[in-house]
Amino acid sequence: LHKSPDLREDQSIAFDPGESDIAYRTLNLDRGHSVRAIAIRFAPRIESDAPHDGAISPLVLTMSRNTDHLVAHLGFVRTLLWTASAGIVGLSCAVSVLIVKRALAPLTCVAEQIEAIGEDTLKNRISGDDLPSEINLIQSRINDLLSRLEDSFARERSFNAHLAHELRTPLAGLRSIADVTLSRQRTAHEYRSALNDMLPIVE
Repeated sequence: LHKSPDLREDQSIAFDPGESDIAYRTLNLDRGHSVRAIAIRFAPRIESDAPHDGAISPLVLTMSRNTDHLVAHLGFVRTLLWTASAGIVGLSCAVSVLIVKRALAPLTCVAEQIEAIGEDTLKNRISGDDLPSEINLIQSRINDLLSRLEDSFARERSFNAHLAHELRTPLAGLRSIADVTLSRQRTAHEYRSALNDMLPIVE
């Protein structure tokens, strides 16, 4: 029956609400304009005394409102949410890295202490003053292992010292016999006698 003068002849926002009396729809006009439209089906009420046949055809009223500003605001909100999400994810990653580094700092300290222990520093132990309770068991086991290693090295040094002491006397005897025998020319009998003297020492 009538079209808004705001719409050109080739533009239309009219649509059928279908089976319902009210329906909503988003429409795109030319030049990228977006509108939100509502269609309302109603039966006009005739308040005239003029005679009529009683059959009144329903009409559909369609109205719309420009949503360009709303779309722009939604686009800004979307960009803001994406930016905020990216920032939050980046900040979460950075905080996670810091937390992991701080949590692993005791392990790094333990590794440095282990690296500093050598053959001559087996008396050193892994200190557990600032270690979390989850690592205390590992620290205890490593200290036990160091204690066993220290005992093993001590037994080895003691064995080597005793071995050297036990070998020093017979070797000195063998050398003295060899030095005396080689001090001048000897007969075959004297060489044989010297070898016979050395044999019990070797045994």
